[in-house]
Order: sequence, then structure tokens, then C-alpha cells
Amino acid sequence: MLVIPILLCLQTTAVSGVDTVRLAYDGWNFVATGSNWTERVPVSTATLPPAKTFEFSDGELSIKFDGKQMTITLGKYTRSTRFPDIPTSPRLFSKEQIRDAIQGIEAGSRAREVSALSGYELLGDQMYLLLHWDDEDRKPIFEALVSIDLAEAIPWFKVVDKMPGVSTATGSISDELLVVNGRLATVAKNSEKWGLATWDLDKKYTRFYPIGSGLMRYSIPSQAPSKLLFVERTSYGSWLAGRVDLATNEREDLAEDRDKVSFVATDPTVLRFDSEQGCRIRYLASGLESSFPAWTAARDTPHGLITWYPSTKPTTATWYAKGTWTPVARWTQPPPAKPPAPKPSPAKP
Repeated sequence: MLVIPILLCLQTTAVSGVDTVRLAYDGWNFVATGSNWTERVPVSTATLPPAKTFEFSDGELSIKFDGKQMTITLGKYTRSTRFPDIPTSPRLFSKEQIRDAIQGIEAGSRAREVSALSGYELLGDQMYLLLHWDDEDRKPIFEALVSIDLAEAIPWFKVVDKMPGVSTATGSISDELLVVNGRLATVAKNSEKWGLATWDLDKKYTRFYPIGSGLMRYSIPSQAPSKLLFVERTSYGSWLAGRVDLATNEREDLAEDRDKVSFVATDPTVLRFDSEQGCRIRYLASGLESSFPAWTAARDTPHGLITWYPSTKPTTATWYAKGTWTPVARWTQPPPAKPPAPKPSPAKP
């Protein structure tokens, strides 16, 4: 079904059985007002700049990672490290791997010191850090998990294990570590596959659970993770969107298309498909789909879905009833005010 909205400024549309909605725009946010609710939808979803430091404090104890080294402070006691012994640790690597690492360090193609912090997680008195090492070309080499017992008289780190694969973390500080089913986990790439790299907190072992290949992006839409949403690029060029049940690691493919696929919303699941010619937005459960011009933005809310065009400086917008393509409110940019007519010149004597 092709929807071509004809928009009116601050318009409400009476639809039988649907709440009447008034839609307005204040220059930064769309404001939708129903009979007993109001939704504010920002046009810009600016993200916070990447973190440059990680800091944790508990009373006199503090742990800080500044992108180059970790420093633990307890009262007047201070100790720092860049974890130089981990790349050649017999606990994590074979003799051959250690030999290769030393050769790379001596040749200058890799460093002993840690490159970045990929994730962190506090569980009880245990602080877990996922440390990341790159080579001279900033390509990932490996990641290691360390723990710090905060209950110790003088806390310091202990090496836990080398994680299978390397996480998708970027920058000097990331937060890619989470807890899933009694395991510390991170989304990681291992050879040609991507999946979950895990550390079992009870049985003390690592494991990689392969999920797919060609990962382009992923998201976990809840702080209590139960689902993982992903988008892949297949070997034959299509885009594939799906989700993973983190309780069972079972994968479910949701849609595959030649156009670029992304998620608009997860509950209910709403997908969009973008091409140079335009975009399509689809409610997954019902299959209802509508087409829009390229550069149309869309956002789902508890009370309905809104689209606006263009995405940065909107001139039109439509509010749709929840789970449908029934328009219940429209907005259009008012025409510019006409300049006042010039005053007539005084008559010459």
C-alpha cells in the first residue's frame, strides 16, 4: 500500500475508534497530544561523545582507566599498570604464541601495553574488565578478561582468561560486557563467524557460541538482556535482519531484502528498507507495509508511529495509530509570513 500523505498544519483527523491526536512541532520536537497523554519525539537523536575514561569509586577506593593505563587508588595508596605481562602470559598463550608475540613486540608491529577497555561489569564485590590489544595497524589481536576483588585489603587485578574472538568494541573505552544466563558475554567476531564470547561464572571456562556471519550492526534493546537484534550483509549482497533469544542462543531470521534493512522498533517489531529511490516501513507481525520518500524519518512510540520528511529539517509529518497505517494527525510547515506592504511614498508638492 502506497501512502502519499496530504498534510495540513496542526491538523487532527477524526478516525472511528481511534483516539483523536493533535500534532505540533516546536522546532526541535514533535509533540503529539491525545485525550490523556502527550508524546514528545525529538527530531535529532544526538548521541553522547565516546567516553575517554572509565571511573568507578566506592568510598576511598577508586578504579580509573584513561585509555592507556589502569590506576587503583585506596586512600593514600596508588598503583597503576598498562598490563604489559598479559600478551606473553603462559596462562593464556602457548609457547609458540608467546614466541610470536615477543617477535612482534621487538619488531614494533605490536605493543605489550593494553590498547583499550572493551567492557566492564560489576558483580557483587567483583569488578570485571575486558581488555583489548591491537597491532600497529589498529587491527584487533586479542582480548583478555581480568577481575578485581573490591573486598580485598588492597585490591589488584587477576587474570581470568583470554576470551574467544574479539568484541565489536570501538574507541578507547567501550561498554560491551554483559551478563547472560550466568555468563559474562560480549558480541564478538571469531574468524569468519560472529556470536557470543562467554565466560561461565560458575564453571570458570570460556566458550564461543557462533550465530552467523557478515555482521554489520547489532543492538540489545533492554538493560536486562533477553533479545539481541542484528543486521547482516550476506555473501551475495542482500541485507538480513534477525534476532537471537539470549536464553537459548537460538537465531530467528526476520527479513531479507536487496534494500538496506534496519530496525525502527522492537515491540512491536517494525523494520525499514532503504534505497536511493525511497524507503519502506513494515510491521513485522501483520506484514502491513507503507512506502515513503527517501530521507523520511520514523519513530515508534507507545501511542503510535510518526514519520516526518525530510529527516533533519522537517516540512511534513504524519502520526499513525498504533500498529496500523491509519493516519490520525498531520502537520505541515506553515508558509513563511508575507513581508508587510511598503508604505506609499508621500505625494510630491
